[in-house]
Amino acid sequence: MSLQPGCSGGCAAGSFCSASGSCIPDGTCAVDGDCGGGKLCDATTQLCAVGGNCGQKPFKLVAQAPNLMIVLDRSGSMGKSVPGSGKSRWAVAAEALAQVFKKYDGKIDFGLSLFSACQAQGCAPGVIDAAIPTPVATLQAAIAATKLCNSGHNETVIGGTLQALVGHPTLQVPGKQNVVVLITDGADNCGGGGANAATALKNQPIPVKTYVVGFSGDVNKAELSKIATAAGTAPYYQAESAAQLDASLAAITQDVATCSYKLDEVPPSSGLWVFFDKDPKGVAQDGTNGWSYDAPSNTIVFHGSSCDLIKQGKVTAIDVIYACDKPDPG
Repeated sequence: MSLQPGCSGGCAAGSFCSASGSCIPDGTCAVDGDCGGGKLCDATTQLCAVGGNCGQKPFKLVAQAPNLMIVLDRSGSMGKSVPGSGKSRWAVAAEALAQVFKKYDGKIDFGLSLFSACQAQGCAPGVIDAAIPTPVATLQAAIAATKLCNSGHNETVIGGTLQALVGHPTLQVPGKQNVVVLITDGADNCGGGGANAATALKNQPIPVKTYVVGFSGDVNKAELSKIATAAGTAPYYQAESAAQLDASLAAITQDVATCSYKLDEVPPSSGLWVFFDKDPKGVAQDGTNGWSYDAPSNTIVFHGSSCDLIKQGKVTAIDVIYACDKPDPG
């Protein structure tokens, strides 16, 4: 460490070279430069403390819409009728997704991957038909224009389609939740591997959570359970009617609701305090049930029970403040 001019001879044990250029006792300060974590030097006590306009200027927060890739089965069996509806599975799925798009337009960024790709010889993994983010009207048009795959070959490529999403940049955006929602009415008949793919998605540098919806009684329940378990989203959602599909998608989108917020300014250094609804206890900086700060994206991300409170609508105000250990009084 370089010494200030006034400390050229070094400092005695129990003292350090202050930014003011003199040796002072450990644990004290002479100027603001002696303090870290956004604290200031109190001239009266000569101790570092939160100060300045403490609590007067919280950061403004902008919710970061999660990225959600819909992975939708387009195999020929989706043309079968849904009991009691008079409509095909495909038509019911399209209507259910239209409701989701309408409710979460602007709140979730959507993309679409249809499987299989319906190529010669079958078992062609799905491709990304609409990258994230795609306008919801475009997504609905793409679904409406889709022809089911009746190639005569095996086409339910669940594992291969999920594996193809591993590492895709549309699902590796820092500071945002990156999510896959798999909707299928059957069982993988193209080699399996769904659970391994879900694990690979989850274990990426930016984890991707996979939710699973089995839409019919024809699904392989054990297979879908393994995928959901590997993804950390078990149990999977079983839907055999339009109402059950609507309820499944409603539960998933509620769970996906954002817990990530971009700050309007970059903090000068560490020293952030976070409060819910002016509670002076604050929220702990904790990656399990509190919050973490992602510097590259300048976002605060809430985790566990703190995130649950936000999703449940039990938090009406979030204060993120620099160098202040109490919430904004405004």
